[in-house]
Amino acid sequence: MKDKDIKEPKKNKKLLYAFLTLLGVGIYLLGGVTFMSYAIIAIMCFSFGSMYRKLKVEYEDYKILKSVQKSMIKLDDYKLLQEENDLLKNKVNTLTDTLTSCMVGRATEGVPPNHTRSYISNLDKIEEVL
Repeated sequence: MKDKDIKEPKKNKKLLYAFLTLLGVGIYLLGGVTFMSYAIIAIMCFSFGSMYRKLKVEYEDYKILKSVQKSMIKLDDYKLLQEENDLLKNKVNTLTDTLTSCMVGRATEGVPPNHTRSYISNLDKIEEVL
């Protein structure tokens, strides 16, 4: 999941302003508090409440998806670090094996430890591993 996949729900302030405007206009047109204005106010409150609940659910879903996305990113990072760790372990093991074989080779050849040609060949072998 990428950050672009999850979009934050839009905040509907225009909806609130329209609700308040209609409420004020409805009360003004009916000339006060009558039975009809109560019905209009009740319908508007009901519709506004259902829209508010819908927006609230969308926002809660958004927060849950964002937390899941963060967890997945952490898991992916952990997997990448684990793979790098395994590669480094393999390199170290190979390097250790190469150094051991070089030391054994020098001992069997009878070459003194400070011989220049032996060191250069050992360095070449180590560079091949790296």
